[in-house]
Amino acid sequence: MTFEGDLQSRVSKYLSRPTVQRPPLKGTLDAIKSSLPETVIFGGMIREIALGGAKSFSSDIDLVSLATQDEIQDVTDIWAPVKNKFGGFRFVVGRQRFDIWSLDDTWAFRAGFADDCTFLGLLGTSFFNLDAVCLHLTTGKITFATGYGSAVANRLLDINLAANPHPDRMARKAITLALKHDLGLTSRLAAYIGQNISRGQLVGTELLFVRELDFYLRDSRATEFKFLPQLQLG
Repeated sequence: MTFEGDLQSRVSKYLSRPTVQRPPLKGTLDAIKSSLPETVIFGGMIREIALGGAKSFSSDIDLVSLATQDEIQDVTDIWAPVKNKFGGFRFVVGRQRFDIWSLDDTWAFRAGFADDCTFLGLLGTSFFNLDAVCLHLTTGKITFATGYGSAVANRLLDINLAANPHPDRMARKAITLALKHDLGLTSRLAAYIGQNISRGQLVGTELLFVRELDFYLRDSRATEFKFLPQLQLG
C-alpha cells in the first residue's frame, strides 16, 4: 500500500472508531459534510496520525471550507459556536473541540501570503511541513504537499510558510512536537527557534533542548538538529 493509501485508511479508522475518551466524531463530521460538502480536515490531527500519535491527540480538529462565513455559521449554530477575532468558529461536541474556517478567511490568505484559494493552495499556508496535509470530508481523499511522505518517514520537522503572527508560539510548538515525536529539525527551523524562543519560560526538558540547540547553532555543520537527551545525563 502507498503512503497516501495507508494514511487515508488510518485517518478513516480513527474518525469512525468511538472510544471512552473521545466522543464519536463521525456524526459531527457527517453533519458538516452534508451541508458543507467542500470542507477538509487540515493539519494537526492528520499529522498526529501520520506520526503514530493518534492515541494521545487531544487538540482541536481544524476544518477549512470553501463555504462562506454565513453558511458555516448557519450549519454550526446547533453547537453554539464562538467566533474568534480572525473570523473562524470554535465549537465543542462532547469533549472534542473543533475550529472551522472559510478558506479565504484563514490567516495566510487574509494577510496576503497566499492567493490560491483552493485546497491545494491551503497546503502552502501551514507553518510546519508536517501540517501541510488535508482530508476531504466528502471524497475521503488525503492530499499533502510535495515531500510530505519523506518528511514523515525521516521524522524531520521543517518550516513550510515562515510568515506567522506568533513566532514565539511556533518556536515553542516546534520544541513540543520534536520532544513528543522524537523529530529532527532542519537547520532553518533550528535557527528560527533560536531567534524566537522565550528562554525565560523554559523548564526541564525544554530548557535542556534549547541549550543543546544553542550549541548546535554555534558549532555544528550538520544539516539537521536532533535532540539527544542521553547526552544530558553526563
